[in-house]
Amino acid sequence: MEILGERLVPELSAGNLRVCSSPLRQKSDVGYEFLTRDTMDIQTLTRFFMWCTIMNGALLLLWTTMLVFAPELVYRTQSKWFPIPRETFNVVMYSFLGLFKIVFLLFNLVPNLALLIVA
Repeated sequence: MEILGERLVPELSAGNLRVCSSPLRQKSDVGYEFLTRDTMDIQTLTRFFMWCTIMNGALLLLWTTMLVFAPELVYRTQSKWFPIPRETFNVVMYSFLGLFKIVFLLFNLVPNLALLIVA
């Protein structure tokens, strides 16, 4: 065992490397490496991106549904806070909807599909 500061760090070999909960350091050939408890494995990443895709996809569907089936309600609600002309409102809403769709595809759906293919 090696003492670093006030904590004891067990010597670990490559075969029995176990991560620990506190940010302790293990001495290696190149220096000290930080150990953490929760490792990010591919199943955890896949679940994370799955739930991100589900939640952001639901938000995208809700927003699209509201703009398609109740555009007047959305405009009246927003124009109470931000008095803008209807034409400007349409441009802003559809621009933000398009931007959100691109960000959703790029940062949620594509990584989730890539992880499903790899895993």
